[in-house]
Amino acid sequence: MIGTMEKKPRSPHRVPPEVYNREYFLSSLVEGYAEYADKYGISPFKRMLVRMNDLQPGQLFLDIGCGRGEILFHAIEQGVIGVGIDYSWDAIILSREGLKARQLDAHLVLADATRLPFKDKAFDRAFGGDLIEHLNEESAADCLLEAVRATKSGGRFFVHTCPNINFRRFLIPLVRWFLHIVGRKEAWRRMKGHLDCGREVHVYEYNLPRLKRQLRRIQKQYNVRAKCWISSDLLRGGQHVYAQEVARFRLLKSLLDIAGRTPLKRLLSNDMYIAGIRL
Repeated sequence: MIGTMEKKPRSPHRVPPEVYNREYFLSSLVEGYAEYADKYGISPFKRMLVRMNDLQPGQLFLDIGCGRGEILFHAIEQGVIGVGIDYSWDAIILSREGLKARQLDAHLVLADATRLPFKDKAFDRAFGGDLIEHLNEESAADCLLEAVRATKSGGRFFVHTCPNINFRRFLIPLVRWFLHIVGRKEAWRRMKGHLDCGREVHVYEYNLPRLKRQLRRIQKQYNVRAKCWISSDLLRGGQHVYAQEVARFRLLKSLLDIAGRTPLKRLLSNDMYIAGIRL
């Protein structure tokens, strides 16, 4: 069922795999780098994503677009049997290095997320984190359908995407203005670098209606019980490296906490999800 492709696949995607090289993955602009640089650790936000997969020991877990591998490492440490795929050769190499350093074992496969090289209903859990925004809309639909195809009956599939295009449009200008007003221009410079990095590799970003359209495509082809939602936690618990810059101002944090419990979260929240069970 599982094997490693020795030849690098030719990519049909707008962003070729060579863009996702070692330099990219080890850039401080990529979320979670500080923790990863500390003995292949995992950021608080990515740790939360692992928890949201509802992993149980002994399950077969598929990490689609595993990147540097920290979610895969942490999932394996929860007792699952881990399989990671990525179409970047450097991602596979980095994941191998991390597995060795943490004395873990997993199957790593160089493959395209839109054509998974696995049998139907092979996995108990299938996860795609920060992946579909790197693909055009049609390829992202293929990726999501493949994730469900590879999930067992009764198994769970789970997807996270960001940024919310409304977040870019409405909240980011306010954050920029606020950080300049309070004299945190350096914090804005770092945040802007992160946003600019995303623009270079994001092909099709989402808001809630766009993500719901992808869910409907899944529901047309597979019998699933699934939902799509946008997070009410606008500041990611104040633990994200950039959210910390805003969360340190108590009044602003309180206002955003309130906004997260209202329809304003559709404009201000950055994290969106699809999760479901294949029936």
